[in-house]
Amino acid sequence: MIQHRLYEPLQRALAEIDGTVRQADSFDPETMAARFTLALSDLGEATLLPRLLAAARERAPRVSFTVRPLDVDDAEHQLRRGDLDAFVATPVLTSHRTVRIPLFHERYVGMVAADHPRVRGESVTMPELEAEMHATVFGPSGHVVPRAVLASHGLLDRVAVDATRFSMLPYLLEQTDLIAVVPEYVGEVFTASHRVRLVRLPFDTEPIEVALYARHESSRSPSQRWLVRFMTEVLGERVSPAQLPSYADRVH
Repeated sequence: MIQHRLYEPLQRALAEIDGTVRQADSFDPETMAARFTLALSDLGEATLLPRLLAAARERAPRVSFTVRPLDVDDAEHQLRRGDLDAFVATPVLTSHRTVRIPLFHERYVGMVAADHPRVRGESVTMPELEAEMHATVFGPSGHVVPRAVLASHGLLDRVAVDATRFSMLPYLLEQTDLIAVVPEYVGEVFTASHRVRLVRLPFDTEPIEVALYARHESSRSPSQRWLVRFMTEVLGERVSPAQLPSYADRVH
């Protein structure tokens, strides 16, 4: 009798567990809800997040995101601990527990106010670059190239402001006569909404590769597998002439 009374609740419980397991075997973005935690630099928030959210609203209406500031020194640990589902970064980080998926390449250019009083052409010369005062960025998001470029040409003493976030640059530049070195695609986004313009630098810079980091596929849940495919497809799509494999390919 007792066994009979226990059988039905046990059967229902097993059926519920079985249903949960079956559901966990797949993820349907059109009908299922999920919240993902991403880490992005302020550049990623300004340029990549809008593209990601616009696509998600169409393809996965019940998916939502929590976005945290990117700290390149701790991001892989956060990913392994389960605090992050994915992050986007430019530094090459190596770990046997994570996978790096290239998204696109971009170069660095100069950015100045649209009505800069001295830098007027489509490019800036080396003497002009040496004569102007600069704004640069250095912080935990990993964008070290602009400051390194200035250092390699002995221009660090020309830095008038050294801040931690690229997103402040267009506001600063449109009000001053400073010049900044920025990723080209990011600069294109800024020129669409601020009174700034881009100028070609008097030297080539090595293209940087923007990449997505995630756990290895065998360690991802079905929803995380969908997330990685989705982010790779949306963010890896070329949307600008600036996102090219190399500078030489553009000028030759």
